[in-house]
Parts: sequence; C-alpha cells; structure tokens
Amino acid sequence: MQMYKLVEAKRIHKGFQRSHEFEKAIEFLKKTASLTVRSSYNIYLDMEDDVLACIMAVDGLFLYDLLCCYGINKEVLAN
Repeated sequence: MQMYKLVEAKRIHKGFQRSHEFEKAIEFLKKTASLTVRSSYNIYLDMEDDVLACIMAVDGLFLYDLLCCYGINKEVLAN
C-alpha cells in the first residue's frame, strides 16, 4: 500500500506546474501541523519534522487522488 501511495503522489506531483509549490506545502505542514499531529499520539513520534511533513504531504495527495477518482469521478489534474 505504501508503494502505491508513493507512486500516485509522484504522479500528481509531476502534474503540478511549479514544483516549488509542493515544497511550500511541506514547509507549511512542518510549521503548522507537526505539533498537532504529534499531540494526537500517546507516545512521542520518533521522527524529524521534515519526515513527518513529507508523510503528511504524500498521504494528502493520495487521499486527494482517491476522492477525485472515486468520489467526484474526475481526473486529479484536469482543469
């Protein structure tokens, strides 16, 4: 499942017009969401903020793809 998520996230990422926007999203997740995510667990997550932000970004792209394909029946990168 992890490899499938990664393949789909890479496919969607390639479709972005500017890759620096994806990097900005990771920076945003690192600054704002990492503390919230860490506080949701009973134990401390033993990973750096960069790693956690990348995992959240890949999972988010994968979920976005699932919602587009199966929820609204549209291609992810279609205008």
